[in-house]
Amino acid sequence: MRITDFYEYDLSKIVSEIRNRKAKKVLLQLPNGVKRFSYEIIDEILKKLGSNSITIDIDANPLYGSCIIDEDLVGKYDLVLHLGHEPYPYWKAPSNVVFIDLFSKVKVPNELLERLTNILERRSLRNVVLLTVQQHKNITDYVLSYLRSRGIYIVGKPLVITGCWFANIAKYLDSIDALVVIAGGLFHAIGAGLHVNASRSVFILDPYSNVVKDVTIDIRKILKIRLWKLKKAEESKTWLLIAGFSGQYRPYIIEELKRHLKAKGVRYYIAYSRYVTLDMLRNVDNKLIDAVIISSCPRLAIEDLSGYEKPVLTPGEALYVLGARNDYTYPW
Repeated sequence: MRITDFYEYDLSKIVSEIRNRKAKKVLLQLPNGVKRFSYEIIDEILKKLGSNSITIDIDANPLYGSCIIDEDLVGKYDLVLHLGHEPYPYWKAPSNVVFIDLFSKVKVPNELLERLTNILERRSLRNVVLLTVQQHKNITDYVLSYLRSRGIYIVGKPLVITGCWFANIAKYLDSIDALVVIAGGLFHAIGAGLHVNASRSVFILDPYSNVVKDVTIDIRKILKIRLWKLKKAEESKTWLLIAGFSGQYRPYIIEELKRHLKAKGVRYYIAYSRYVTLDMLRNVDNKLIDAVIISSCPRLAIEDLSGYEKPVLTPGEALYVLGARNDYTYPW
């Protein structure tokens, strides 16, 4: 198996960046699940450069998005090649980090689009916003054209989801009946659905498994669980606020949370961690703590730590409990 069997990337852009920056030390960053192709990419780069005087190392750290770039590590390199993610809108990465598109070669068959169209027509969902992830930006125009040819009105341009950033879906909310998310699995569709508080139908168009699925019910189930956790957190007297690093360090969110925790008259502590896991949380937790806020990655509270015995909340959820929001808000 080769990476070019599944993905395409612009090797000439990579080579140009290395040459233009006169880079001698280069770091290659690939998303989880694609890291095993690092060796092939490095060999292709060196072959194209025709030089062995350049060192290209692999970043083996978990890489879930462009928000979790290790600034200490990238500072040791002339150039960092970050493949497969968009720049994170809430944070500016170091200037030596260059983002390279990594497009999936998977196509959306017309039969799948026909199935989606029939569902939308049958349910009178005529006004739709299209969302996708970085690796499928190359197929959105085709999906858009097909749906429009069948009388489905696409509101605005296709939007790219970047982790917990949903490209201002809210500004289209009054104009749409449904969200269609082009991506594999549930992850991105759930985030988009939570962001709009499950107020519109959400469909997954999965080009890997050739599935069209309405996940609105799934999102509403998650919302019910989240609202139950918020209810449990209402009487909390002592809170633990966990802050992240780099793009997941959000001082403005932390300051807002601190302000409302103080106004509520509750006690709170702040802890910092680059990666938040169940083991890490159990290690820092104490019977004194009633509720936890994760201010780094909001999906940790939704998925990874949802089963924790104490309420583990996103910033938006915590602000709702503390009376700073009038409705459920995801992520903050």
